Amino acid sequence: MKIELTIKEKQDLEFQHSKERARRVADRIKAVLLNAEGWTQKQIAQALRIRYETVQNHLNDYKNSKSLILKMVALKAILPRIKLCS
Repeated sequence: MKIELTIKEKQDLEFQHSKERARRVADRIKAVLLNAEGWTQKQIAQALRIRYETVQNHLNDYKNSKSLILKMVALKAILPRIKLCS
């Protein structure tokens, strides 16, 4: 599977990656960017030290939703507002 990114999408992902502190989110972004640059899923898995299936999941999530980053940002914004009941 090859992800095609517009220049704007690539710039947005690169900016988000530069600001991202959560390693898992950063790995998702890197997987998408590397795939768009022509890396194979196997190469991405080796470079990021994650399973091949995880790379597949990251790419499928992005391809199916095209809003991977927006979901993560929205989730981060919502989580601090959630109060746990004890």
